Amino acid sequence: MSTSYLETGFRQLAERQLLELESKLKEAEDSIRRLDEERSQINAEVLALRSLLAIDSGQPIDEHVNSHPYAVDPRDAAIEVLREHGGKDMHYKLLAGEVMHRGGRLPSKSPATALNAIMNRDDRFVRPNRRGYYALREHHPDVKENAGRRNARG
Repeated sequence: MSTSYLETGFRQLAERQLLELESKLKEAEDSIRRLDEERSQINAEVLALRSLLAIDSGQPIDEHVNSHPYAVDPRDAAIEVLREHGGKDMHYKLLAGEVMHRGGRLPSKSPATALNAIMNRDDRFVRPNRRGYYALREHHPDVKENAGRRNARG
């Protein structure tokens, strides 16, 4: 036989209040999660645009751009993915997905296009065989030009 220290009416009231508060808590946690996702997305877009602007102007990416605890330089993430890929080339759209999965900050509207632009301006990346497929220069030292430069047709 269980012993209850609360009167039946008070216990029922307490149980109802507990259910209501747990429901409100779940709603609040869901709201926080949605807001946090939105904040992360906006932060990712801001960081990616700052990075693109820095790269385009020939400047290194500022330290404050990557100071966010969840920010990962998309170039570093792409290098890591390509190294794990064993020297094989990889399509930039698939690579962009992997970069974002690892915390690389790319704009949400066109992450693959942004990564493509970033790799085209970085001598560490090459297109060894096919257009749209990237690899690391360290795995393909025989490739003369970086990914963004094409041979003049003559």
